[in-house]
Amino acid sequence: MKNSAKILLFFLFFSFVSNVFSQQNGAKDSTAINSLYEGSWALQFKIASNFTLDSFDGSNLAFKYHFSKKSALRVGVTLKTYNTDSDYEIIDDRAQDITENNIINNRNDFYITLKPLYIFYPVTNRRTLFFIGAGPYFQYGRNENRYKKNYNNGDTLVYVSDEKITNYRYGVGVSFIGGVEVFITKYLSLHAEYGSNFTYDYYEQKMERLGEDTDGRKFSTNSKKSTDGYNFSANAVMFGVSVYF
Repeated sequence: MKNSAKILLFFLFFSFVSNVFSQQNGAKDSTAINSLYEGSWALQFKIASNFTLDSFDGSNLAFKYHFSKKSALRVGVTLKTYNTDSDYEIIDDRAQDITENNIINNRNDFYITLKPLYIFYPVTNRRTLFFIGAGPYFQYGRNENRYKKNYNNGDTLVYVSDEKITNYRYGVGVSFIGGVEVFITKYLSLHAEYGSNFTYDYYEQKMERLGEDTDGRKFSTNSKKSTDGYNFSANAVMFGVSVYF
């Protein structure tokens, strides 16, 4: 119930704001039943479970710009970063000499996806509109885990190591969508769409390891592996909200 109230307040607030903006900028046609005209903008949000608002099309930000009544460009950008440091130890006292492993882990993630889509509306003089779209798909991701480890057997230091594992992901392809948009007011619409992606994906993992044992002998290990392939995926039907300005 609380979430439904939030959605209602959201609709009312943005309807009011968009009306104010349109009056200030001079609406193209006061009798129009939608905001599909040259120069109009829209911010888009996803309706998630329990009627909460979420990022649209998996994006932190999604906006649309109309070149004309029938054509528009929608750009969705996803940007995610993650950084953590952790320190923990593992003690095994089952043997006569207690084994203790001290591990320091640092993790850094960076992930970005860009999906510019050309949107086409065959008919524009209605409140309920059908649209289709297509455009390129770009993805880049990097995940790095670094482990610093000290292994002890009782009071004796067995060896120390510094290990770094880096994963890369690249993706390029084409996205397709089709859906229906319903204008509740001239400046606010609900839409449902279905889409699919055809992509070429490349994954690569690099592992570097340096270490030294109790006698001062150093060792190192380096490895690299990669996989690639083509992927065709269909997305679940997505429901969203568009606020026009």
